Amino acid sequence: MVRIEGVEPTRLSALDPKSSVSTSSTISAFIIIYLRIYKTIYIIIQNDYYYIDLLKNTKIKTTMILEIEPTKISTKDLHKYLLSSIGPRPIALASTIDSHGINNVSPFSFFNIFSANPPIAIFSPARRVRNNTTKDTLENIKEVKEVVINIVNDEIVDRASISSTEFPREIDEFVESGLTPIASKKIKPFRVYESPVQMECKVNQIIELGQNGGAGNLIVCEIILMHINSSILDENNHIDQNKIKLVGRLGDNWYCKGFDQGLFEIKKPK
Repeated sequence: MVRIEGVEPTRLSALDPKSSVSTSSTISAFIIIYLRIYKTIYIIIQNDYYYIDLLKNTKIKTTMILEIEPTKISTKDLHKYLLSSIGPRPIALASTIDSHGINNVSPFSFFNIFSANPPIAIFSPARRVRNNTTKDTLENIKEVKEVVINIVNDEIVDRASISSTEFPREIDEFVESGLTPIASKKIKPFRVYESPVQMECKVNQIIELGQNGGAGNLIVCEIILMHINSSILDENNHIDQNKIKLVGRLGDNWYCKGFDQGLFEIKKPK
């Protein structure tokens, strides 16, 4: 027997006379669509989708889908759902400097490359969900519109995580995390010596997406000089994915590896 609360048996039996259904008024439900070709009936119960095979002598597969309207849950919960579903995300270890010469380095996984001509990367130091405060990286960039995007790999991910600690603004995260600052050639902020790829950038624009906790601040960075460690290059001077050993950010405290068994190749269609 398949029990679906709140659905009239006559409605289901009209679709499949062989189905046996009992009802209850405790939970409202309604049929979205019935696809006999897939032998599946789609039902919503509160915020959940149920896919239930009602035909006899066939394998039953049941899957629940949670529907979320962002305005109807807390930003904290929405933030968790977004970070756990959108990934893996590359990590920008952004090094900045304020107008008094105090260094800052911090990781951001709201990050990607968006253009090659001009070479544009964007990352986002969002406002803290907990108390709606802004991060030192953002405040530094407002003062000195330059940043180094240091790529995070397997060798430095632990130290990059340490640098995400909310230290007082006067604290140098290079010192706290054990990362080594090295002078840049075209801008003021220091590079991270241990990073396999370091991108010196000028900040073309800061786009504020909101004023509430969780709102992003898009830092539009134009790359003006790249430093690539020769140890990650192959014989053609291209970056070898098994040498650079990239890592990606997932939800909660999870990360993933973009090398060795984590790699697979799909040839582009001709």
